[in-house]
Amino acid sequence: MSMRPPPGRRPTFPTPPPEFPELASRSRARWIVPVVLALALILGCGYGALTVQADLTQPVASGKVPCSNFTVNQGESASSIIDRLEQAHIIRNALLFKVYLKLHGQSLNVQQGTYCLSPSMTLGDIVNTLNTPPRTAYVQFTVPDADRLIQFPGDILNSAVLHDPGQKDDGLKGQKALPNFKASDFLNITIKTGTFPGSNQYWYVRPWQTGSGHSLTALEGYLAPNTYQVDPASTAADIIKRMLNGLGEELCPGPNQNQIDLYIFDQQQCMTHQATITPPTIPKPYQATVSKPMGVFDALKHYYDPDPVKALQEALTIGSYSEREARHAEHFFLVSSVYYNRFKKPNSETMGLLNADPAEQYWLGNAQDPWPTLTALPSALANNPYNLYITPGLSPSAISSPSTTALYSAILPPQTPYYYFFYSNCDHTNHYDATLAQFNADQNANTC
Repeated sequence: MSMRPPPGRRPTFPTPPPEFPELASRSRARWIVPVVLALALILGCGYGALTVQADLTQPVASGKVPCSNFTVNQGESASSIIDRLEQAHIIRNALLFKVYLKLHGQSLNVQQGTYCLSPSMTLGDIVNTLNTPPRTAYVQFTVPDADRLIQFPGDILNSAVLHDPGQKDDGLKGQKALPNFKASDFLNITIKTGTFPGSNQYWYVRPWQTGSGHSLTALEGYLAPNTYQVDPASTAADIIKRMLNGLGEELCPGPNQNQIDLYIFDQQQCMTHQATITPPTIPKPYQATVSKPMGVFDALKHYYDPDPVKALQEALTIGSYSEREARHAEHFFLVSSVYYNRFKKPNSETMGLLNADPAEQYWLGNAQDPWPTLTALPSALANNPYNLYITPGLSPSAISSPSTTALYSAILPPQTPYYYFFYSNCDHTNHYDATLAQFNADQNANTC
């Protein structure tokens, strides 16, 4: 008959007598190993806890780093805000930040607006800043289509108006509305250097090569014309960033406007969420075959250089010519097709010359007279990099800031037989011709 231990109880064994030391050693080994493992686990967890605590409490940067603007969009979730804080290197880790909120019984109740955050702030400071309603004041300004960079400071200051919902605006305009904006800083960055803190994140911007025989400016054409709202404390660099973002939004708006920065600063994401261009219907009697809707980068790859940034430069340049020449959506596309044909499909008549009058105006212009009237064809003037009656191919840079329509017309030009066009003062419209003989006859028939 076998003896079983009572249910729920473990069998016990007598301690081996001293005369059997090998049994005593085996018994001790049975409990020493688990104890050692337990101690190791406790020490490991303790070290991990200390590491987590350090990540939670230590700022990303030591010292006192100046804060920079962090914009929260309307309806943006707390999770999205925290993820962007990590991507902006303001916090170390998004997951640990969420743990911090949980442990401290806190939450983010962030209103739409702009907050000044620094990587040297503690998590507690960041939470307090985000949970404090932001300044609602903003300055609105407008940069019109077709202007060049030397006109931008005037455009900005002449249209800048302070708006402060719920507060008295005090009628602040111009420089008083943007006290930190310096025209000299703006021109130095956009015309001379092309660089500023954070400029390397704009992967789609490749400053033009400036200097003798090259472009007149570093960033011509890249700053998208539009109406903007910015913080009243904005500097020249802040406004340049906002306008470069505007170009990024034209290229890849993405599926979620609340997370636009996640797309425009990531080349792969931007190209994945590229904007779609839908060309307008070209009315008769114009001859044109319009492409089906196509993505921006798909079209750039199809029509221009394999390098998407180089391709964008080529399209920006053609778009800047069209912006100065056309007046309606369909004409942006038709004018772009003429310049595209001359650039990519040269024939025995054109010999690769684009004959763009606005390029010569750009070369001759200055701050007092940005677009001087030409008194003679550029072919009769001295040669220069922007004299496209003498120099084949594109100019060394764009010559103005094209509107979205003008840019899209250059990225996705329709197929046309045209190599010439002119504006008639008789019927107040553009005329397009395939050959020089047709062009001359068309001009002679439209004298009034």
